[in-house]
Amino acid sequence: MSYGTQVRDELRAPGRELRRAIPQVYEGYKQLHDSALESGALDAKTTELIALAIAVSKEVTAASPITPRRPSGTAPPSRRQPRP
Repeated sequence: MSYGTQVRDELRAPGRELRRAIPQVYEGYKQLHDSALESGALDAKTTELIALAIAVSKEVTAASPITPRRPSGTAPPSRRQPRP
């Protein structure tokens, strides 16, 4: 079983509980999702491809060795204060 499948399986029950607890929020999200993917200025396929590209680029940027993450609270090397 892949990690993604495992996570999805673990979140299934809590997701159902949350959906039962706040059905109006889930209905609102569904309406927003459906409206966003509705054909209009862009067809549904193009909209889905753009959403996929955004999701992939966010993940790639976060894990990219080109833009390494600094520990929280540290400044870029050019802005660090000299050590005493």
